[in-house]
Amino acid sequence: RELEALPVQGARMVAGGVEFRAAAPGLAAVQVRIRTASRVLVRLASFRAKAFHELERAARQVEWSRVLAPGTPFTLRVTCRKSRLYHSDAVAERVAAAIVRALPGSAWLAGAAPDDEQDDETKPDAVATQLFVVRFDRDECTISADASGALLHRRGYRLAVARAPMRENLAAALILSSGWD
Repeated sequence: RELEALPVQGARMVAGGVEFRAAAPGLAAVQVRIRTASRVLVRLASFRAKAFHELERAARQVEWSRVLAPGTPFTLRVTCRKSRLYHSDAVAERVAAAIVRALPGSAWLAGAAPDDEQDDETKPDAVATQLFVVRFDRDECTISADASGALLHRRGYRLAVARAPMRENLAAALILSSGWD
């Protein structure tokens, strides 16, 4: 319901989120106006892979330069569920190799926690990195680029930050689903 007022097409619910199509202005509008999402991912590729050579070949075909400039550091979040390729670290190594091959000088920050897994007080002043989310589910691989950066409930407009019993986007989703205006 929240996406109906935004310049996106084909919004539909899928497992774990909502899928839609949007041009760059629509993507920017979603980033600014959506209240219930944690992050917005841009799908780069989706393919079937049952062996590492299939993964490597398909990962080399992804247009990494659409979202990552050469020399930019990146992190990977890999999950594998009910797939023949079940070792997430091995999958991450293959995808990272494809990125570095396509964009020489790019650096994979292996083991680096994405922004949402680090506490604001303990996070060092680090260079901004691009997060790629790689999901394997029943041998279907989906590679997405994080378009949000930090989680959307941390949009930076608050000067004083304190712990809350629930994230703002979850509270907004509960209010929206209740029908309260």
